[in-house]
This record gives sequence, structure tokens and C-alpha cells, in this order.
Amino acid sequence: MSAEFKRGFPIEKVKSSRELYYYLLGLESFPKNPKELPLSFEIPSDALESLEDAIFMTKETGEERGQFVYFVKNIGFVKPPIRYGDRESVEISAFSLKFLNRLVKPLIYYHTHPGPDITALPSSDDVDLFSRFPRVGYIMLIATNEWITAMVQTENFEHAEHNLNETSRVLEIMGKIEHSDSPSTLPMMGALLERIGLGLYFQDSGKLRGYRKGDLSGNLRLNKVRYIGQE
Repeated sequence: MSAEFKRGFPIEKVKSSRELYYYLLGLESFPKNPKELPLSFEIPSDALESLEDAIFMTKETGEERGQFVYFVKNIGFVKPPIRYGDRESVEISAFSLKFLNRLVKPLIYYHTHPGPDITALPSSDDVDLFSRFPRVGYIMLIATNEWITAMVQTENFEHAEHNLNETSRVLEIMGKIEHSDSPSTLPMMGALLERIGLGLYFQDSGKLRGYRKGDLSGNLRLNKVRYIGQE
């Protein structure tokens, strides 16, 4: 853990990835729905120390990379090796989620998109994967060499299997807008994802820009996507 992260943070009380997740959000318990999610939060740099490598691997090869990030009490962040994918995806299965011979839900699952033709916006395939395998992580980060977005879970999403029709409708609309470069695409996605219990966040930066080595050396700050009509 970095000293910056430990200051004022009750890390010694955290017993699991689930607890650390809502502590990172600044909450005292797991969020029930997207309305309870904060306007912004930070992910400690220790958790994402391999993300920059994954981004630049993808930039060089055009192939996706992914990694699970676990939190283990009295140890801290544990990260299995970066997973290698192809130009369209990183394969994930129930077997992929085995950690220390047990099925353990990671704190984070991140994967890269080979920009600039494919953006860091969640694709309908990303949302479909998250819906079919909610145990893939409490946070799904999507990164290109230009910017980063994140989908975060609530209890409503964990129980989304009870509302498959709504999930199907959201996936259908996502498929129609995911390749649009309209400024309204991001807020539209934020509104859609909240319908199935997900919050959508984007990297806190002054403007979208290409990364250089060392740009991701600090904590990753993420801002919640806002849209008209949001309470």
C-alpha cells in the first residue's frame, strides 16, 4: 500500500475485496443502487501498477490485454499475470476466476481496447460479459492509450439476473450507439447502465490525450458520468 493511500484509511479493518470496494467509494456499506454512488473516487496506484504496461502492449500489438486485481487481508493487492487476448477480446471463463484454488471475486478486472479506432467506452460485449460474469470484479476498467472508463457494481446489478429483459434492452441500445463519436454518447451510456444497476465513470483529466510512460504513476481518479434528468 502506498503511504498516500494509507493516510486516514482504515486498511487494517478491511477483510475482503468487497469491503475495500465500498471503502474506496467512501461508503460505509455496499451501494444498493447507482444513486448511492459518489461523484468521484480514486483507485490506488498499487492496484494498477501493471495497467500502463498492458496499455502499451496493446498499443504496440493491437491486441487486448487484461488483468484481475485481488485484495487479500494482511497481504494487500495481489495480481496474477497479465492475460493475453486477441484484437477483439480477452477470453474470460468461470475457470479464470479461480484464485488460490477458490472462486474469489476480484476487486478489479481491467482490459485494454486497441484505440484509437476502438474507444475506451464500454462496448455492448463488455456489458454482456459483466452481466454474465458479475464475479469478474466489482470494478471493470476499460483503457486505451488515450483514456480510461470504469463500470462499477451495485446490489441492483448483482441481482440483475432477475431482470434479464431490461438487460437485453440495454444491450440492444448499447450496440447501436457504442461506435458513435457524438458528445452525447457518454451520458447516454451512463443513463443506460444505471438502468441495470451499474455506475459509469471516466478518467479525471483535463482533456483526452495520448499516454506517455509514467503518466499513470499516481492514483487513478475517476468521475461519475452525469446526464440530464439525473437526481
